[in-house]
Amino acid sequence: MNLQGGGILLLGATRTLVTHNSVQGNSGRQINSGGIVVVSAKALTKGSNPNFDTIARNTAFRDHPAGLIWDRTGIRVRFIADHCRTSIPPGLCH
Repeated sequence: MNLQGGGILLLGATRTLVTHNSVQGNSGRQINSGGIVVVSAKALTKGSNPNFDTIARNTAFRDHPAGLIWDRTGIRVRFIADHCRTSIPPGLCH
C-alpha cells in the first residue's frame, strides 16, 4: 500500500489528541493525502472507526486535497480552533 502525501493520519484512531502541530505542503491521491486526515480503518483493515478523537489548535496550509479531512465516521470526533483554508467536509477550519 502506497501511503505518501499525508501529514498526520488517524486511521481508526481512538482517544487520540492531536494538538499544536503545523503541517504544510502534503499532497497526493491516496486515502491519507492532505494535512491532518481522520478516517475509518474498516474498509482498509477491517479495523475501527475513529472515536473520541480531538484535533485542536493545529495549522494546516498548502495541503491537497485539504488541510483537514474527516470522513464523518466515528463518534465524538472534535476539531477545535484549527487554522486552515480548506477542509473536507467544509467548516472544520477556523
